[in-house]
Amino acid sequence: MKLSRTAIITLLIAALAGVATTIYQWLALLALRNSGEKPLCAVNETLDCSAIWDSAVSTSVHQFSGIPVAGWGLIWSALILVFSIKLLLETQKNSDSLLVLSALRVTAIVGVIGTIVLILYSLSLQVFCLSCIIFYIIVGIIAFTIFVKLKTDHTKMLAGGGLALALSVVFALILFIPGKNTPLQSVMNRTLITTNEKAATTPDHDT
Repeated sequence: MKLSRTAIITLLIAALAGVATTIYQWLALLALRNSGEKPLCAVNETLDCSAIWDSAVSTSVHQFSGIPVAGWGLIWSALILVFSIKLLLETQKNSDSLLVLSALRVTAIVGVIGTIVLILYSLSLQVFCLSCIIFYIIVGIIAFTIFVKLKTDHTKMLAGGGLALALSVVFALILFIPGKNTPLQSVMNRTLITTNEKAATTPDHDT
């Protein structure tokens, strides 16, 4: 099966861009949660990634999985990167690359579905995340490259999905401790909650 080397290189570059974007998001999230520092992508009330990161859905994902949304984006990007490298190596050796290509397809489908869900969520909030928009564009480039430029008539979707799932579990375990060490709320929100709790428990001496 002859695959375009240019398409695979494009995939590699896009995956690296995805890794860089999600690492920035996680570091900016840490700064927001630990010191209240607003990220560069918080431009105004409409373009405010910090509002998305502190939203109910983002907080719930972090709380129940132990990994923030940025971490899951990093896992997805790392999957694409690893499979792209493997695909490039197999192409150079003229080896059978159908399993890796299928894993890329499954991973891309998950990324596209996740992107659509997050875009709809942003629309419901009427707030948008600039760094997230950049990541959505990266997902689109990757999906286009996989399904159009690396198109194949034969796939091993079940086996490819199993491979992608297994590797994603490995990456999730690696990122679980950093995820648990990332605060669920920004320092300003934690201070406000603590103040409200103290006010609620303080007896009213006037009554």
